[in-house]
Amino acid sequence: MSQKKSNSSNAKLPKAEKNQTTSSTERSSRNQNVRGVQFMREGNLEDAVSILRSLVMPPGCCWTRPDAPNLYRRNFATALLLSGHPSGCLELLAEMRDEGHPRVQQLRAAIKSWEKTLSFFQWVNWRTGWIEPANRPVTIDFIPGEIEGESPQPEATPATSTSSHLSTAV
Repeated sequence: MSQKKSNSSNAKLPKAEKNQTTSSTERSSRNQNVRGVQFMREGNLEDAVSILRSLVMPPGCCWTRPDAPNLYRRNFATALLLSGHPSGCLELLAEMRDEGHPRVQQLRAAIKSWEKTLSFFQWVNWRTGWIEPANRPVTIDFIPGEIEGESPQPEATPATSTSSHLSTAV
C-alpha cells in the first residue's frame, strides 16, 4: 500500500529549518524585485512587467496577492506605466491605498502631466473609458523602481528621465 506524501515540502522539517525556508523564499522575492527594477531601469519593460507581475499577482489571475508588499506593487505599477498602461498603474495605486507614499504621489503626478499632453478627444476617451492612446508615452522625472535597503532616489535630471519609448540605464 502506498503512503500519502504531504503536499507541503517542509511539513516535517524542524522549526529552525522551516524558518530558513521562509527566509529563502523572501530572499528569492527580493532578488526577483531587484531583477525587475534592473530590467525597468535598462528599458527592458516587457521583462520587468513579467517579473514584477509574478511577485504581485497569482499565475493566471487578474487580482493581486493580499500578502504582496506595497514596494513590489509600486514597482509593478511603475513598470505598467512605462510600458504604456497608465490605467493598470492607477488601478494598482488605488488598490494599495497608500496615497501618502512619495512614489505613489510621483506616479500620480506623472499621469496628471501626461493627461495634459493629450488631445481633447484622447483625453475624453481616456477619462470616460480608460482608452489608452497609442504612441503617447508617459514620461517620469524620477529613477524608476525601488529596491529594499536602497536610499531614496533623487529626482532624475532631464538626461535620466524615462518614458516608455526611451529609457536610460541608471
